[in-house]
Amino acid sequence: MGIPVERAKEMRINPEVLVNCKCCNVPIGPLFVPEPHEEGAPRAITTGACPEFVACPHCGNIEGYRTADMWFHEIGTPDTRPMPENRISVRTRRICGAEGCTRVIVIHTTMRPGTPLTELMLAPSGWKYHVRCGNGHELQNIPLTDYDFEGVDTPPQQVN
Repeated sequence: MGIPVERAKEMRINPEVLVNCKCCNVPIGPLFVPEPHEEGAPRAITTGACPEFVACPHCGNIEGYRTADMWFHEIGTPDTRPMPENRISVRTRRICGAEGCTRVIVIHTTMRPGTPLTELMLAPSGWKYHVRCGNGHELQNIPLTDYDFEGVDTPPQQVN
C-alpha cells in the first residue's frame, strides 16, 4: 500500500499522510501526523505501534490507523496517492472522560478550507467511535465544548 517502514526511515517523507476509511473506504487526507517533539516529521514512522485516531469526514466513523494503513509520499518524487482535493488537515484534542480518565486523545480529520468554525465545532456530534484510549476505555461522545480544534487556519497556498 504505502512505502515500507524500513525504506521510509532512510528518506525524507512528507508529514501529510493518506488513509482509506476502514468503514466506507473513502480516501482521507491530507492528515498531518507530526512527531510529538519534532513538528514536520511523520509520527507513524517511529511509533507504528501506537494508532492514530482518524474521523472520516464522509461517514463519521473514528478508527485507529497504524503505519501499515498509511500512504506516505517521499519528498522529491511524484505523488501518486489518491489524495482528496481542496481539503486541509484538522486535529482535535479531548480527554477520554470515562471513569474520570484524563488521558488526552488526538483525533485527525479533514475539512474544506473556509468551513465556518461553527460547522467544524458541530462535527463531533456525528462521530461514531470504534476506538479505546491508551488506558483501555471505550471512547464515547463528550460535550462539544470539550473538543479543542487546531489547523483551521491553514493558508490558502498550502491547500492541495
